[in-house]
Amino acid sequence: KAEKSATLCRLRHTVAKLEGQTPSLACGTPSLPLGVMEIDRALGGGLAPATLHEISGETWHDLGAAIGFVSALAARTPDRREKLWIQTDFAALEGGNLYIPGSEAFGFSSQLLIVKVPRPLDALWAMEEALKCRALSGVICELPNDGAVADLTATQRLTLAAREGVTFGFLLRHRPSSLTSTAETRWTISAASSAPGGAAAGAARSR
Repeated sequence: KAEKSATLCRLRHTVAKLEGQTPSLACGTPSLPLGVMEIDRALGGGLAPATLHEISGETWHDLGAAIGFVSALAARTPDRREKLWIQTDFAALEGGNLYIPGSEAFGFSSQLLIVKVPRPLDALWAMEEALKCRALSGVICELPNDGAVADLTATQRLTLAAREGVTFGFLLRHRPSSLTSTAETRWTISAASSAPGGAAAGAARSR
């Protein structure tokens, strides 16, 4: 029943986008607006639920901006269910561990769960199973480098799992990937100069 509901939701979302309308999703999970009019209009109201979205930094130096971007997206999922962040051991060595007090600036609180796994394959398995869980509103999987294990077959499995659980899936690659993917959207994030802040550091920004 959940899978049929998610499929109907995705079909309605697709038809609305083709007709240039803002989707009215009847699956109980609305789209996720980014708050930028031009982007939300192009997406038909925002990021589609019950599917997979990919994020990566443009270069190694942009990884922090990419992590901030996916954090902001996951924190804004439109209900109060918990979020799960899955990180491989090597991803933690490359990009560092999550700093929970800092994550609160993006809206995360005690609703954020963190799972550490040794291998990328373990991370993909954990993400697939977590996406099927309706107790979660969003699942982030952080992979080192370009996340080469997340190929077409793997992302297809993740997409199907997200539809089954009606859950937002965010695949965070540390580098852009040229692999074919079934992700609904793919984002390449680069850092921008912070906003002027007088003597103190200004607010962080991305582009």
